[in-house]
Amino acid sequence: MRNIALTFFCLILFAISVAAQQPNVQPGMPGELRGVSRIHVAADTESARNAIVKVIQRSLPQLTVTEKAEDAEVWLVFRTDRRNFPKSIPSSELVRTTGAQTDEDFETVATGQVIKPITRDSASRLIEFKDVSSSVMVDYLSKGFAEAFIKSYKKANQN
Repeated sequence: MRNIALTFFCLILFAISVAAQQPNVQPGMPGELRGVSRIHVAADTESARNAIVKVIQRSLPQLTVTEKAEDAEVWLVFRTDRRNFPKSIPSSELVRTTGAQTDEDFETVATGQVIKPITRDSASRLIEFKDVSSSVMVDYLSKGFAEAFIKSYKKANQN
């Protein structure tokens, strides 16, 4: 019993320390991209990261993509999640399914943010992106995020 209590206490301390390390993210404006020259791209898959970098480098070759987040002026963060319930619930009277469910029966939700660190403990969220796909092929979601960043960057840096 003592070991369980000690383990639980350690887990709580770990969770508190992780939460304390997260910067306080405040809403910002895409106009804060003005003059940015170094970006860091983080994604939940290597293929999504590579797709984002490729699209950005093609449209904005003047930007440098850094390997380390601390070397960048803004961070592009992208992730996808599969919804854990089918789009059409089989028990519904409106939709009848025959056979096993496929990946097509589920949706993939993509979220992306462009974050500008201000201090060690604070940052601004300049862009927020969200899109949904019912297709197994979701590469276009990462490209859509890259294009949203490019559009905002160009608008902020137009002369």
